[in-house]
Amino acid sequence: MTEARRANVHKSAAEPDVALLEFDGLPRKGLNTCPAPDADQTGTQLNVAGIPNAEGGDVPRLELNVGVLNESLAQDGRLRRVSAQTKPGFSGGPVFLVRNQDDWRLVGLLKGGQSFGTQPESFFTPVRELRNVVIGACAVPCRDPSHGVESYDQDVLGPRTVSDWLRGGSTSDGYCGSLRSSEMNAHPGVDISIENDGNEDQRFFTGWRDGSYIVRESQYKFYCQLRYRSGAVFKLALSGKCPLPPNPENLPN
Repeated sequence: MTEARRANVHKSAAEPDVALLEFDGLPRKGLNTCPAPDADQTGTQLNVAGIPNAEGGDVPRLELNVGVLNESLAQDGRLRRVSAQTKPGFSGGPVFLVRNQDDWRLVGLLKGGQSFGTQPESFFTPVRELRNVVIGACAVPCRDPSHGVESYDQDVLGPRTVSDWLRGGSTSDGYCGSLRSSEMNAHPGVDISIENDGNEDQRFFTGWRDGSYIVRESQYKFYCQLRYRSGAVFKLALSGKCPLPPNPENLPN
């Protein structure tokens, strides 16, 4: 059954003939308007909701109807058309896009409707016309280090370097890591990564050590190639790192 709740007009506007109501009681989850729903393609299925005027002793009940967007761009001023059946009393009801059970996006508010034979047609004010009137603006995507790197202003593959002969127990990872650390100290602010590394050569060495005995050991040469990147361009994305637009009236969104 439909619940009646007392409400006060928080804000109203003659154009586009809309009002923001503040209801008494505990707040309830509303329809999301941010990010803006992708509902501009002709044929997109939309849902409309409204409470038709009660007749006689009928109890007002919420009705949900389905239609499709009739046009990709507004043809009648700022209004859009949807092929959904509406009734007297539906005016001001929501038009919404259902992505999944938990994601319903507000597309607009019903303005009125009419029928041409058996073809119903309803008009609604799109959400974009309500921004900064009764609905707050959405945050816009931004570039932040937490989004990851999209590209670099400079991206240079360094020369292939080869180590001297190193004793057994040495590794290409160790050689490249030491070379990378040295290059990072020499080039502060540059992102340096290991691109290629591996074994270059191997030999068995026999000779005196410390002038007292003969040793025979494996020795290795390793190669390493570093990549130098600077001027990171971070990915454009919408996240909590993006600044919110001004909303001095604390409008919902």
